[in-house]
Amino acid sequence: MMYLYELKKILRRKSTIIAVGVLLIGITLTLVSNINNGYDNSWVDASGKSIYGIKAIEKKKEIMSRWSGLLTQEAIAKVIEKNRQIVNNPKYKTKDGLSNQGYAKTQGFDDIRTLINYSFGGFQSYDDRTVDSLKPKAAERFYTNRIDTLKKWLGRSDIKDMYSKKEKKFFINLAETLKTPLRYSYATGWKILLDSCSSVLYALAIFICVLLAPVFAQEYQCGADSIFLSTKNGKRKAILMKLLSAFTVTSIIYWIFFLGFSGVIFFVFGVDGASAPIQTNDYWKSFYHITNIEAFWRMAVLGYIGCLALGSFTLLLSARLKTSFSSIIVSFLIIMGPALLGQASNSNLVQKIMMVFPYQTLGGNMILMKYQLYEIFGKIFTPFQFLPVEFIVIAIVLVPFTYYGFKKHEVL
Repeated sequence: MMYLYELKKILRRKSTIIAVGVLLIGITLTLVSNINNGYDNSWVDASGKSIYGIKAIEKKKEIMSRWSGLLTQEAIAKVIEKNRQIVNNPKYKTKDGLSNQGYAKTQGFDDIRTLINYSFGGFQSYDDRTVDSLKPKAAERFYTNRIDTLKKWLGRSDIKDMYSKKEKKFFINLAETLKTPLRYSYATGWKILLDSCSSVLYALAIFICVLLAPVFAQEYQCGADSIFLSTKNGKRKAILMKLLSAFTVTSIIYWIFFLGFSGVIFFVFGVDGASAPIQTNDYWKSFYHITNIEAFWRMAVLGYIGCLALGSFTLLLSARLKTSFSSIIVSFLIIMGPALLGQASNSNLVQKIMMVFPYQTLGGNMILMKYQLYEIFGKIFTPFQFLPVEFIVIAIVLVPFTYYGFKKHEVL
């Protein structure tokens, strides 16, 4: 009964209802934008007219699915030749490049065209017209380019000190052992989901902080702490029920919103491409040997663990700072402060320090794109290996500090 009572207290607060409303609006707007206005769901018909929405998604899925299969040297050469025929046709040339009518003929293999641009464009550069200057024979370098450009990048003077020799060897070994030829499949749903994941995770993290900030602080603010801590179970069972209900609500809210958002994307775009490697889904340079569905679940679980850790920290602040507002502000700074500092600073030391802060768990697709490792006692760990352990430990360690912080509070 006490557990259910604490659950209701959290869910019925005005701050919770308002926060849920704001979160729903934000996620709904994100979904509408992805479905109606995104580049990945636009379609250009033979006349050059662009359309968006469900109809465009269906048409694009149909024509892109025709190119599904292994990206062999022959398949890449075919795309290069097909592209050459279109871009060199005077009928489709304009001062700015390719006309809409010309693009309409390339959009079926647009994903593969992008991969070719990544392969031949260098490690940190991208030019949408790189493929236009290639000849079919270049297809034989499609996969070797990925390894060669990585080695060249790691050897640059401004990069070489960022990684140890062991870390560089680790990256190169993963590049060389990636199983090729890769299998391509239409995977726009997964692409949009992975791209949007970070925004959803940040929104959920902030929402959870707002949700949990009053759990202990409200007892101080309304003067109920004197009654609460003087009862038979107030200093033991009731505090445990508060903690348990807080983590229960965090879990329920997180998975409802995260899976709900994902479900809508899958419903509209489909789940095609789940087993395709992420390298064929706009993560050409990623060193992870995983599929789209594996990347999705890794980010989902990592984000959940990060939210639990941030929730645990917010509960500690709620018990110590005694006001909801101050708890929310400090939690927000812990989330956003290191993220902004990490983006603003080019210092290798700062980047290393920022690697252990909570915002790393909310990075979504940035984790797939970054070349980031944790070397501890000579052993190398990826973010998906190190961060879950770190933040599970943090979430657990903070609980007793919260418990005793509220229990030992001196009622005035």
